[in-house]
Amino acid sequence: MMRLWSLLAMPFRGLLIRNKIIAVYIPLIIVPLFALGYFTSHLFTGSLIDKTKQNVRDESALILIRIDSMIHNSESSANIMMEDFNHIYENYSAAATPFEENQLRIQIQSQFGVDLLNFPDIDSAAFIDTHGRLYTSYFPSREKDKEVFTSGLLDKIDDLPGYGTNNWFPMQLRDYLVTDPDVPVLSIGKQIIDLKYGRSIGILIVNIKESAISNVYADMGESANERYMIIDTQGTVISSSDKSELLKPMQDERLRKLVLSRDSFSETLRTQTGKNLVTTTDYGKMGWKLINIVPQKAITADIRKNSRMTVLIGAVCLVFALLGAGILSRMIVQPLQKLAKAMRRVREAELNVSARIDTADEIGLLASVFNSMIARMKELLQRVEEEQRRKKEYELALIHAQIKPHFLYNTLDLIYLLNDLGRSREARDTTKSLA
Repeated sequence: MMRLWSLLAMPFRGLLIRNKIIAVYIPLIIVPLFALGYFTSHLFTGSLIDKTKQNVRDESALILIRIDSMIHNSESSANIMMEDFNHIYENYSAAATPFEENQLRIQIQSQFGVDLLNFPDIDSAAFIDTHGRLYTSYFPSREKDKEVFTSGLLDKIDDLPGYGTNNWFPMQLRDYLVTDPDVPVLSIGKQIIDLKYGRSIGILIVNIKESAISNVYADMGESANERYMIIDTQGTVISSSDKSELLKPMQDERLRKLVLSRDSFSETLRTQTGKNLVTTTDYGKMGWKLINIVPQKAITADIRKNSRMTVLIGAVCLVFALLGAGILSRMIVQPLQKLAKAMRRVREAELNVSARIDTADEIGLLASVFNSMIARMKELLQRVEEEQRRKKEYELALIHAQIKPHFLYNTLDLIYLLNDLGRSREARDTTKSLA
């Protein structure tokens, strides 16, 4: 444990106290903040994508319900028109007079108006009877509508099952029997059979505009970041909010093959436009696939905003951490620097120093102890000096004490000697000087 602690502390040994504080203090704030932001973003991204998947599935189901209702309404309208034309043709013979033919045209036009009013999803309808007379729901009919006789469409319908069967034709762009030649239409071709005699009365064509289908998912809240399209069994786009894609193979070939090869799914895939959440839902009646594409960036836009906010908060915290570390280091380092300066002066044999005590913390305690130590040293030095002075005095006194007996002995001996030599006068003077 001690070895591990030594290894961890090794990079900090050469740092100043201020840098040590920053190196420890800042990561404790920044690392948890960014870790929290990362894991929160990761968890919320997964949760948000799962919720988006479920929402798209529910939305796709509602779209297909509305489209299915539109398809069923179109078939119902074709069946009702078949009954209406049966009633109309009961009253008119094949060899009708011009007046009767005009009356027939007026009645058919009126019937078209009533039927299309009851079924607003139908854009237009046309009826071609067995005598080659053409009637359209819009008035007047256009010269281009006569192309139906040479287009082969009527022959295709004749070859399809009769007796009231509704035969659907793929989405197509044509310039006859439509109100707007620039908009693709989905058509029902139906043989009208005389219910009494079982003979053919004519052929009915009912049209649904592609725009009516695309309006369904536009009404569901399709946005710039989310788009729907419908493809057929060949991967051809038959409905899309991007009209440039209509009646063309799906642009992303890899995605087209994946969608055609699998049943309904909802997954995050990398496509030509980047990483997207792709959800497909099958519409078995027509063999279509409804595709929803949502860029993952759009799903996680709010999370990215939160991430940017986290980074901003982290930057602010970093600034405050630096300021805090600076203030903390100033509060700790400056008193220590003053204390170290005072110690260096003491090391240079200058004892008339003291450390300022501005705080009551450990540094203040160190400064107080240092001041006490310096005061004690000064006191000890004074005592040593006093003792040294006294010692010298004692030594001088001892020397003096040693000198006096010898001096007295020598003087007495000198007086004795002077007397012995008869030099009494000098002995008298010496005795006086000694006294």
